[in-house]
Amino acid sequence: MDSVIMQMQRPLFYFIWTAFKKWQSKWSVQLSLICEVWLCWLQPWKIKKAKFSSAWIGWIKQYLPFYTTLLMDFLHLLKRIEMRGASEHGSDHLRMLDLVDQILSAFTEKGSDEGGRSLLNCIHELDQEKQRQCPLLLILLKHLMFSNFFVDHR
Repeated sequence: MDSVIMQMQRPLFYFIWTAFKKWQSKWSVQLSLICEVWLCWLQPWKIKKAKFSSAWIGWIKQYLPFYTTLLMDFLHLLKRIEMRGASEHGSDHLRMLDLVDQILSAFTEKGSDEGGRSLLNCIHELDQEKQRQCPLLLILLKHLMFSNFFVDHR
């Protein structure tokens, strides 16, 4: 299974990355399918019906660009999507907002370990370890870690 995942990693990353970079706003319905695949990759513990814990740090470290680069590209994509014409596209816009909530909740959900570190905390620590220092990402991570915006509304 690990060799299959390793073989999928690069093509999947470039597929998602290309979709986020070249996305047209009129394709918003299909965006949810790509984001669902991305969410499965971001949260493999959910497939096993588990919660995020430090046991997954190795996975995150190995696939860090899925968590850092793709998150930034997704946020840039959101800036390009036009949310006007709500009466014509109301359900599409609601689906899009729900998708954004799911993705950002995945990053801010508290883990099951003692101390309840979130995925964002771990990504921030791993990113610092690698000395990659993407300033915009670090600002975003700090903002999200201390934000009360991402409270579960369900």
